[in-house]
Amino acid sequence: MAGRTGEVGFTLVEMLVALAILGIALVALLNAVGENVRAAGSIRQSLLAGIVAENRMVETIAIPDGQQAGTDSDEADLAGQKWVWRREILPTLDPTMQRIEITVMPQGQETPAARLTAFRAKP
Repeated sequence: MAGRTGEVGFTLVEMLVALAILGIALVALLNAVGENVRAAGSIRQSLLAGIVAENRMVETIAIPDGQQAGTDSDEADLAGQKWVWRREILPTLDPTMQRIEITVMPQGQETPAARLTAFRAKP
């Protein structure tokens, strides 16, 4: 018996092609969402590390007593996370100035999440 005329609908092949296209689109969408989540985490980490660096820099500039050229480091807690910071006070070509570099990284990592540099008159 031949197919009825006037039937409306999709064939099985058309449905499989539509599902394949939908599947590819969903994979691309999920990949984009995953990238956005990773980027948000990275931005959060950079922001918090920057806050730690700024806090150390303010301490260094506001309380200069006893801070000669050299390197020191310690840990800080911020937003429920431990951060390791390193402060380097370096001489400059101008004998009346010092260069201060603060580097901050999440505890257990070696890659800096923030770096801040400032100059000040020698105390």
